[in-house]
Amino acid sequence: MKYLKLFFAAIFGIFLIASCGDEGITPDSQNQPDCIGFTKAEMATVGTLHNQYVTEVYQKVDFDNCNNCSEEVIQEFANLDVDFSAFNKTQEELINEARALYQDLEAIQFDLRNWQDHPFSQEAYAYLSSIMEEMDAMENYSDFLSEMINLQTIVDSDASLSCFDLELVTITIEVAKSSAYLWLPQSAGGLDFYSISQEGKIQPRWSWRNAARADVSAAAGYFMSVGVGLIVPGTNAAIAGAIGFASGFASALGGL
Repeated sequence: MKYLKLFFAAIFGIFLIASCGDEGITPDSQNQPDCIGFTKAEMATVGTLHNQYVTEVYQKVDFDNCNNCSEEVIQEFANLDVDFSAFNKTQEELINEARALYQDLEAIQFDLRNWQDHPFSQEAYAYLSSIMEEMDAMENYSDFLSEMINLQTIVDSDASLSCFDLELVTITIEVAKSSAYLWLPQSAGGLDFYSISQEGKIQPRWSWRNAARADVSAAAGYFMSVGVGLIVPGTNAAIAGAIGFASGFASALGGL
């Protein structure tokens, strides 16, 4: 997890410099940044944007005529017509961050429960682990959606969660719901988009479950890095778009 450790260390260093006059800043503050300030509707758009980015990319990649296809997928993400200037990042910078994050998540099999020395609070991590457990058990979209709705109800009423953790877990749930629908086979109530995009020609290497798990892990991981480093906030729409982009990037590669 070299990238993640260095990334969070660098971001925290910037935070300390910017806050040098605040004697209350301690290393433990790394896991308790302020709220970004998302509304429920804005958090829901992260899952929507994730699906939008992935569908645009997959429609342009010919999986029959590439070996691993990873570089082709990455190139199509670079070709997407998106503007992250309000987030103070170029598309190239965001792709480089998303690619490094994906490589580290791949090393833990896209499973947040395997992430040692994770940056999440224990309260948030318990909910993220629950989402991963539901991803493991997922067999049809209707049941999974019900589990996510029930989990969101519990999260919303949990007074022990900080505002930031509430946003983190809620956005991860939204991505999980959108990702499950996008990738699950039609027989399980999903859209089965990979099959649709490739006109039914499924490559043996394809795994819809890995694609969905990569989504969830990347959404949580990238949201955490954004929240810790967001000293001068961008617009909420731009932040939501960046998180959707990073999670979609991981998902599009994760199933290959």
